[in-house]
Amino acid sequence: MTRFRSRSSRPCVGADIGYALPMIRSARVKLTLAYTGGIALIMAAFSMALYVALESVAISSLDVGGNATARVEQALLAADLSRARLVLLSVNAAGWILSACLSHIVARRTLRPIQKAVERQRQFTAHASHELRTPLTIMKGEIEVTLARERCPGEYRRTLDLVNAEVDHMEHSVNDLLGLAQAEVSRDVSMRERRLVAEAIDEVVKSVLPRVEGHAIRLTCDVPSGLEAGLNWERVQHLLRNLIDNALRYASSGGEIRLQARAHGGELALIVFNSGPHIPPNDLPYLFVPFYRGRASVNGTGAGLGLALCDWVARSHGGSITAQNRPGGVSFVVHLRMAK
Repeated sequence: MTRFRSRSSRPCVGADIGYALPMIRSARVKLTLAYTGGIALIMAAFSMALYVALESVAISSLDVGGNATARVEQALLAADLSRARLVLLSVNAAGWILSACLSHIVARRTLRPIQKAVERQRQFTAHASHELRTPLTIMKGEIEVTLARERCPGEYRRTLDLVNAEVDHMEHSVNDLLGLAQAEVSRDVSMRERRLVAEAIDEVVKSVLPRVEGHAIRLTCDVPSGLEAGLNWERVQHLLRNLIDNALRYASSGGEIRLQARAHGGELALIVFNSGPHIPPNDLPYLFVPFYRGRASVNGTGAGLGLALCDWVARSHGGSITAQNRPGGVSFVVHLRMAK
């Protein structure tokens, strides 16, 4: 007998995010009502206690005799208490209106971090879907065209080469997406180890050297031989690879990439210079925003994730990263706080 597995009724991730915004709005209304109700109860209790106290003081000082003077005092007291009730009711009404406005503001501020996190997650999901859909669409189109009729081995090889390149692009995008997802939930840099900076950078250079030579670009390093630093070197090496990959996109054939390292005041400064064109001033403030492409969108390369990951690595070490236009190229300067 054939068994059918029913699909789970649980919404997908995108749907969960879509449901989150109405839930936040509902929570905002409930918080506003809760804050307003709490303030109203406190004001009502205070007003009642104040009225009872005023009434008891007035009655205790009242002449209880049956003469005309006593009756006049009783009438005046009743009028005063009536006015006091009206004043307290007016104050409470104004207080309720004011508390409702303030409660709405406080509720919005309370939920604002959650709403921003949901918005970031929505943007992340939308961009990630686009980054993965684009190479899949390209591969599907190429395969369908190739299979439409019989072709020579050279044409099949061309299609396989293109599909292989798109798979590499997808792999790079997925790795960056996983890195960004990890960055959202963890900034732990406890896996620090103290090692020679020159040794760690040499490992990076060896891993990227085939790509650098393929672009006919000269890669040089200037690192003090005895310099040591306590860092999460796995992340820092990933940062350097991303910066070198970024440099390879823009440095023209025959250009240069320079790596430098300097230590000062408990911080390690890593400088990656490439001889590519200057970054437009309008792009500089947004270079490290996830999925921002800037000039990369012109030639269609890059997902806008590499520099965002570099920024996360720097911040996770209590440091920073900046991009600066220099004579003859662009420098990326990374400051990392070293473990003592």
